Amino acid sequence: MNINTLLLLLCFILLIIILINLIKTKNTSVTKENYKRYYSNNYYYRKRNYSKTKKKDANIIGKKGETKIINLLKNQSIPGYYKILKNIYLMGDGENRSEIDVLLIHETGFYIIESKNVSGAIYGSSYDKSWTVKYYRSQTTYPITNPVHQNYGHIMFLKNMLHLTNDSYFKSFVVFSDYCKLSKINLCDNDKTIVIQQNQLVDTLIKEISNATYKPFSKDKIDSYEYVLNAFCNKSQDIKEKHIERLKQKN
Repeated sequence: MNINTLLLLLCFILLIIILINLIKTKNTSVTKENYKRYYSNNYYYRKRNYSKTKKKDANIIGKKGETKIINLLKNQSIPGYYKILKNIYLMGDGENRSEIDVLLIHETGFYIIESKNVSGAIYGSSYDKSWTVKYYRSQTTYPITNPVHQNYGHIMFLKNMLHLTNDSYFKSFVVFSDYCKLSKINLCDNDKTIVIQQNQLVDTLIKEISNATYKPFSKDKIDSYEYVLNAFCNKSQDIKEKHIERLKQKN
C-alpha cells in the first residue's frame, strides 16, 4: 500500500469519525429539547413554578367559575322576576369583609351562591374547618375554606346589611366545577346548604323556586335591593387581595 492510498484511507476514517460525532451531538440536542418540552408540560414542573403566578391564576380561575355560573343563569329560563349580582364585598366591623360570588335576588328570596372552580376529588363535612381537594394525577391534597361556613358568613353579612331577620328568605348554594368529584360530603341535618356541581345548578334552582310556598319580594323590592348592593360590587384589587389573604390565614 503506497503512501497516497494510506493518506486517503486515513482521511476517510477521520471523515467517518467527524460525521459520527455530529450525529451524536444532534441527537443529544434533540433529546434535551424533548425533555425540556416534556417537563414544561409536566404537573411537577408546573408545580415548582406555580408560586410565582399562584395569586394571579387563582383569581383568573375563580372568575371563570363565577362567569360560567352567571352565563348559566342568564341563558336559562328561570321562572319569575329576578336580578343577578356578582362579587359583592360586604364590610363589617373593622377589617371584617365578606365576598358573595354570585347572588340571585328572586321573588322567592335570596339565593347566595359560593363558586368553587376547582378540579379533583372533594372531601368535607359541616363540622370541618376546611375541606380537602385531592388532585387526580398526583394524589396530592390541599385545603380550602369550608364553603358551607363561608356561605353562612355571607348570609349573616347580607342579613345585617339589609336589616332582614327572616332566615327563610336566604338559600345557600355551594357550586363546584364539573371537573371535580364530590367524593365524600357529609352535611348535618340542620344544614340547609345545597352542595352541587355547575351542571346541576339551574335545575336545582328551578326546583327550589317551584317549591317555594310564597313570594316575599315584589319587583320594586328586588330592584331596590339590587340598587343598594350594586354599590358594593367590583371593589378594588387591594380589597380583593386582603380578603383572599384572610381566607388563607383561616386555613
